[in-house]
Amino acid sequence: MSPGWRGAWTGAAALAAVSLGGLPAVSWAATDDGALRALVVGINAYSAITPLEGAVNDARAIAESLRTVGVSDVTVLLDQAVSRDSLMGAWDDLITRSQPGDVLLFTYAGHGGQEPERVPGSEEDRKDENFLLTGYSDAAPDNHERIIDDEISALLRRAQGRTVVFIADSCHSGTVTRAFDPRAATHRTRFTNVGPIEDDMLPPPPSPTDASNAERPGETGDAGSLAHVLFVAGVDEDKQVPEVTIKGRQHGALSYSVARALIGEGDRDGDGRVTVAEFQHYLRQGVRVYTDGRQSIRLDVGADVPVTRSLASVAGGAVPGMGGDPVDGGGFALAPVPAALPTTPEPVALHILDDGGVSDAHQVIDEAPVRLVPDPSDADLVWDLGAGALVSSLGDVVATLPAGPEDERRAAAARVLTKWALIETLKTWPESKRLIMDLSPDNGLHHVGDPVTLSVSGHTLPYLVLFNLDPFGGLNRVFPVPDLGDRLDAHADGRALDLSMEVYRPVGGDHFVALAIDQPPLALYDALASLDGRPVDTVGLLTVLRQAVDGRRHEMGLHGVFTAEE
Repeated sequence: MSPGWRGAWTGAAALAAVSLGGLPAVSWAATDDGALRALVVGINAYSAITPLEGAVNDARAIAESLRTVGVSDVTVLLDQAVSRDSLMGAWDDLITRSQPGDVLLFTYAGHGGQEPERVPGSEEDRKDENFLLTGYSDAAPDNHERIIDDEISALLRRAQGRTVVFIADSCHSGTVTRAFDPRAATHRTRFTNVGPIEDDMLPPPPSPTDASNAERPGETGDAGSLAHVLFVAGVDEDKQVPEVTIKGRQHGALSYSVARALIGEGDRDGDGRVTVAEFQHYLRQGVRVYTDGRQSIRLDVGADVPVTRSLASVAGGAVPGMGGDPVDGGGFALAPVPAALPTTPEPVALHILDDGGVSDAHQVIDEAPVRLVPDPSDADLVWDLGAGALVSSLGDVVATLPAGPEDERRAAAARVLTKWALIETLKTWPESKRLIMDLSPDNGLHHVGDPVTLSVSGHTLPYLVLFNLDPFGGLNRVFPVPDLGDRLDAHADGRALDLSMEVYRPVGGDHFVALAIDQPPLALYDALASLDGRPVDTVGLLTVLRQAVDGRRHEMGLHGVFTAEE
């Protein structure tokens, strides 16, 4: 977006307020003597409702991460193994094996839904939330294969004296932040309509008094019986959880972030521990990064769960390079933690919608870091040749090629693909989940002329740098800009950097990259000034970033902003 978001939008900033080999051993503990035990559930293959693609991957990723860090008590239930009886039985068995002070991790990836409340007056919205299990259908006897929110609460209450970490990577209703473009693929969300339920086979509900007094997941007040629970949901009740493509696989962004946090990426301060506070922080930012701002998690910490509690401990600091053997014979191996920013970007997985001009596309492919995939569901980007549009796997139009000579369109497409390869590479870097970046009034689709405010916060280091990559790969320096009176250490006190802007052309997908560094990155300032307004050289920019952070404490943030014509 030459001449840059600040120049063309506002002209000034508003500053405001598995196997470890020789690697170190890792242990999880609620106390010095406590252990971590886990029940991990993932369902793709529903018998009567729309199947999913990423929930089993989620369960395998989390199980792989746990086993990689030495957790031995891991129960994994996948697809046909998941029934109401098997899930409840596995949870009771886990509690029986546990001791006071242990951490019990309970993760669910699969469909959620809503149904009319079973006890009149027990829910503000008159609806119960539920988890739908493999064999569920609306008709008897299979409508028994679901678990109501009140029942989940009862399961969690049984684990008194333990710390429960409950991850619900599903959704129960609602809308998406931005509409999905159907060219991306058949997009799946983890929500399905329930009912009407015929001849309900669930046990009778509790009395109205008991139901109205019962806490539900997320209700973790000081006096409540769920005060021992850390509750994380993929979204609020009125939003939907999309499945996303990460490293060529479908996942829920929350579950994938949990897995990455467990193997060491959640250790923000590098002290070798992942605390409750660090776990929360990583999940919030990880989900936003992996979904380009489409998804924000809901997170509630019970009164008896100290945010300073250590969940994961790694002797000598976070463990790099973790991999491991496949989990459950599924051929799954969790990608290792990168030890440093790569020197070259990973190729973009590209699917082409061919209208006869595929030869032109192949000329572009020779100029950009791209690998072709035959299935759009495996693609990072889909190129609709006829419309001249490139669409992300999340269903966002990231760029529309300008009308004009074919060689100019090919050059523009190459710039889009090159930029996207850089973004996908930065997403894999653990530091990209450190800083808090958000857009107001929301993370939806914004139109030319709309006012928006980008906020960067959560930095613990004094020198803040922000730049933007526009839809066609143009780099725009955003902060600091000395000509606008910006001081290099203006936010050393931890104040947020707020930038009020107005949407302008070209529209599509912009990505803001923020860095906080412990020493003045003078070479980086100079490099960004020289690159300002120019198409990005991916290898060159990665080199600049590597040199800027080499041997220095640093934090990074990444945030996508999507725009369209009026």
